[in-house]
Amino acid sequence: MAIEKKRPRGLKGSASSNKQRKVESQSGKEVDAATLPENAQTVVINKEVDEGDEVGEVTALYEEAVEKQDKQQQSEAVTILRGVIHESDRILRNWDDAAPLPLGFYRTYALALHDLGQLSDDDDIAAFVDEALARIVDGMDHHKSVEGEEMHKAKLVWGKIVLAKESLKADEELNEVSEDASSALTAIQAASNSDAAPKRLLLDVARVVQQHAELYRDLASRERFASWAEDTLARIQDEQAIKTSALHELGLGQLAWGNFWLDRLDDDADNEDYETKAQKAFQQAKKYLTQAKDASQEVTPQLLCDLAEAGLNEANFAEDEQQAKYGQVVALIEQAVSLGGDDCVLPEGLAIFIEEQRAQAGS
Repeated sequence: MAIEKKRPRGLKGSASSNKQRKVESQSGKEVDAATLPENAQTVVINKEVDEGDEVGEVTALYEEAVEKQDKQQQSEAVTILRGVIHESDRILRNWDDAAPLPLGFYRTYALALHDLGQLSDDDDIAAFVDEALARIVDGMDHHKSVEGEEMHKAKLVWGKIVLAKESLKADEELNEVSEDASSALTAIQAASNSDAAPKRLLLDVARVVQQHAELYRDLASRERFASWAEDTLARIQDEQAIKTSALHELGLGQLAWGNFWLDRLDDDADNEDYETKAQKAFQQAKKYLTQAKDASQEVTPQLLCDLAEAGLNEANFAEDEQQAKYGQVVALIEQAVSLGGDDCVLPEGLAIFIEEQRAQAGS
């Protein structure tokens, strides 16, 4: 028995765990890095670091944490990030040289704080973001005369963290771009024009810019951020080391646009232009996410769930072979559950869909 065709409904980002969690307010609580436990397990650093180069070791440790995040090994990443923060705090407290610590040290410290805030169970993400911002500003203040690649990278990190802070302050959809958010985007745009800007850093910044774009109901404001993120991701997607992640983010961006136009369709149900734009966005999201899946050496449940969401929304628009398209979505969800095991918790929208499909198959 075929499923009755209903007006397409988006899952409202239910499958995207990459999005920043919000807090109701910024409590003013500070993160005391000295109280964070040291890394309790041995981590093999797969980078060459000069003996006695503590700053180099911290940087290499952070890179290991990033690799763990890429593989969705979040608990391992959290452990390493705590170690990075603990060691960075120790280095900073004990530094007695007349010359300041390298700007790259402050950049790594700030990024580790930001990342830990996103991954930890601590609900006060704002405290981590505030501390991250304080570290990168401190570093830039110590190196005001520095120009070129190092300052470009610092400004990219500064802009990323400012936008993360602005996103946390939003408790509803936005219509206007704040002065701080505008300044952050301007700095990011200028710094990203450098050919020396690391593509991995650009990927991370584009992810945050894209997430910030999704907060805007005003189309022009949303496009201002989303267009930079999309252009940047498209520019770096051929870099083999980040290809899967860049394609994944491009897919998530289109998924967000599809849901944006579905929301507009809720307000104006007969607007064929909104329906067409939503349909095209979901088709493009499916294309990017399929490419990400094909390029991945180790497909994650999250990627499969995002692809399932795109496929489900596309199928809701289908005039022909709708049931076959639903079957493809079911297969993706089952693969995600199989890969994730007991740790795999399906987004609500996909969980409801799969239960409906099973009930229909049993009837």
